[in-house]
Amino acid sequence: MKRTRLLRRCCLLLLMASVAFGASHSIDGVQANPSAVTTGLVTKVIVTASISDQDVIAAGVNLLSVAADGSVIKIIGPMHDDGLNGDATANDHIFSLQLNMDGSVSGNLYYRVSAAFKGSLTRVLSGVILVGVWNQTTLDNIPITFNAPPQWSIQPVPSNSSFRRVVSNVLHYSAISVSSLQNESQFEISIRQNANPQQLTVDNWFTSKSSTIAVPILSTATVTVSGQSALVVVLKEIQNRAHYYIARSNGDVIEIVFPLDQPNFLAEYQAMLQSLVLP
Repeated sequence: MKRTRLLRRCCLLLLMASVAFGASHSIDGVQANPSAVTTGLVTKVIVTASISDQDVIAAGVNLLSVAADGSVIKIIGPMHDDGLNGDATANDHIFSLQLNMDGSVSGNLYYRVSAAFKGSLTRVLSGVILVGVWNQTTLDNIPITFNAPPQWSIQPVPSNSSFRRVVSNVLHYSAISVSSLQNESQFEISIRQNANPQQLTVDNWFTSKSSTIAVPILSTATVTVSGQSALVVVLKEIQNRAHYYIARSNGDVIEIVFPLDQPNFLAEYQAMLQSLVLP
């Protein structure tokens, strides 16, 4: 009896050590570029995974096709850190795989990265990333195109908002509730005509206007949108929302807004933002 108890304790300790050891390994980040492609067009998409852990087994990093909930459908193929198959630089611990999307079926495609590590029996899985195969949307009166999910459409806006468009999965918003805030999307694009006649940099322009903002500013950062410098400002509103501002040489300012508190849609918002083609 004592021998059996001792054996059980040893097995339990080994299991706990194994779990603890395996948990120390991680995949730093995964992304697809581009993360939205146009229906009907063949497009090259490169999926990359950054893995700085020195124990990663270079031949053991795979790209997986998964369902929206992350459950595995199949292995797409091995990812490379040898300068081949879409990998930009060999041995930099950024693993890549090039996919050629034919765009024949519109919808969302989901992927994860699986990696093996020395001394661990358990593979590590990344989070789920999205690649949208979507139709290209052109906005009347606004010379901007982007890709949007097939079930989303342009929402009617007041007649005095000729330079504002909202793309959503609903035509009419419900009364504010927990359900509506989580399940009704809103991706808004506006052109503020001649809002920056002095043609200030976008940072200086926002600084000159920030005193008029009635809600708290949570953060600001300089980013790139469609190859152009932009300022992203997170405001504390009913939902925390990201406001992207892009200053144009004609004095206009483009504003793109979407909520950050909607985990069901955040990947779609980011993919739509990445697919923007600005004038």
